[in-house]
Amino acid sequence: MGYCSLDCRKSLAQGFRRIASSFGRVKKQCPDPSPEAFIFADAKGGFMDTGNYRRRVLHKLADELELPKLTVQVIRRTIATLAQKKGIVKDVQGLLRHSRAATTADVYMPEIPESVRATINAIHAVAG
Repeated sequence: MGYCSLDCRKSLAQGFRRIASSFGRVKKQCPDPSPEAFIFADAKGGFMDTGNYRRRVLHKLADELELPKLTVQVIRRTIATLAQKKGIVKDVQGLLRHSRAATTADVYMPEIPESVRATINAIHAVAG
């Protein structure tokens, strides 16, 4: 599994703001706005084919942002990576709705070299 460069993450963050805005508009238009309802429901209130959304929305957005690939999984992993500096693992676990924090930490939150360097420098500054 490869990780995005800083420029790639910035492009993804820009795309996420647009996607989040789109999700909010779609959710407000849903006949059932409850938290249990599907955001992208079909005409009968069941789940919509995610492949359809991926082809109609995510592939177009990936082209606009010049990203090689944009899927729901890429979005989840990038959100988890960006959230590392905003909260603790348990916060990200709740956001991603994982039952185990280990899944969140081991699979969704990769090591960020800049963050590791900053941690080492902070420890060195205190110990030095």
